[in-house]
Amino acid sequence: MTMSTLFSLVIASASALTLSKVPVPAVAPVVTQAPEQIRLTFTRDATASTMGIYWVTSNKTSDDYLATVQYGLSQSSMTSTVTGTNDNYTAFKIMSPSIHFATMTGLKANTFYWYRVGSPVYGWSIDFNFTTRPIDGDFSRYPITWAAYGDMGISNSQATADLTAKKIQSGEASFITHAGDISYADNRASINNGSIYEGVLNDFYNEVQPSSAYGAYMTSSGNHEAILGYLAYQKRNSPSLPQNGGPFWHSWNFGPIHFLAFDQDQNWQINSPQYQFITSDLAAVDRAVTPWVVAYNHFPLVCSNYFWCPDAVKFQDLYEPIFNAKETKVDLFYAGHVHAAEILFPQQKMVVERNDWNNVKSTMQIMAGFPGDIEVCCNDWYKPKPAWSYWREDDVFSDGGMFGFSEFTIQNNTHARLRMYDSNNATIVTELWWSRAV
Repeated sequence: MTMSTLFSLVIASASALTLSKVPVPAVAPVVTQAPEQIRLTFTRDATASTMGIYWVTSNKTSDDYLATVQYGLSQSSMTSTVTGTNDNYTAFKIMSPSIHFATMTGLKANTFYWYRVGSPVYGWSIDFNFTTRPIDGDFSRYPITWAAYGDMGISNSQATADLTAKKIQSGEASFITHAGDISYADNRASINNGSIYEGVLNDFYNEVQPSSAYGAYMTSSGNHEAILGYLAYQKRNSPSLPQNGGPFWHSWNFGPIHFLAFDQDQNWQINSPQYQFITSDLAAVDRAVTPWVVAYNHFPLVCSNYFWCPDAVKFQDLYEPIFNAKETKVDLFYAGHVHAAEILFPQQKMVVERNDWNNVKSTMQIMAGFPGDIEVCCNDWYKPKPAWSYWREDDVFSDGGMFGFSEFTIQNNTHARLRMYDSNNATIVTELWWSRAV
């Protein structure tokens, strides 16, 4: 049995999960002590010997619930055990589910594991599996593929959730990054005095469980997390993310790739804590260990849609030079916020570096805010298309309305591929390869 306000998750097996629509209840539902919303996360561990894991149980979970993970190298031998924490919060006078977080330790890099979560007294989840990441500087996992998007809710998003789950479970993609605006529960905060707010959050994390229980689901915050002082985001996400920067910015590695996540809704000005973290983190990257540097954030630096892009210049003026400086170079940056998709030519200050993809010196910039949400918008594009915009969603769908995600593949130390997917049709709508300057 699972939580449900707009959708309910039916677990059919460890490899097949489906969703069905149900009516919206007047209040957040009562749930069982069965584990739900299971989500793996990477830690900031150079040896890849740890993996974070989050799940929830009913807000009526007994005080003696011992949050436990059992894991091992085979499904019949999950002999390692770790216990975790229990937490909760109250939003709009509704108690959240009991939130549990634990860290699996003693893992081997590049290794397939089985696990389950739950409690020896109150029961277990079904068995799931995952493959650990490579150690920092290990190039043996090339090519490395992941899915990326921002702005995903529980409306118009089922096709994206299903397609990314297939990629994660098949091993075609290793993990997902979600660059802010998670669930859009705040859009329902005014309904019935906020009584379904928690239910929407529950539905969302259940919707992505077919991905997040098999591969790390790495989040950063966006403007839709700001409600109640980011309370739900900090309780449900921050403890499971790398702790090297705080709840709103952090970094982590996947073998030869360094990832930096941040949030421009926080103070981003020069000498702010976030600015100092970003610049010091990038300056400390050892390119011999992680030759690729990838950054993601909720807001674009440059884009050509009237919904947000005219306001982006204030961020662009400060951060684009940092991302293109030799000492703090970022090879790839992607964001959401605008509920649409766009790929920029290599450029700086909207001046195109080159009209091809060979030996790119500038930061590649991608907008991928189109996985599906309640706020269908953002078809008001600059006309004509600027010279620095290579591809936009309206090149394919003149009336907008495409729901999908971006997929990145790092092939080797110099070459990478980008694909943009239309989730509803499970098709690639555009693809390009590029090589970075070294």
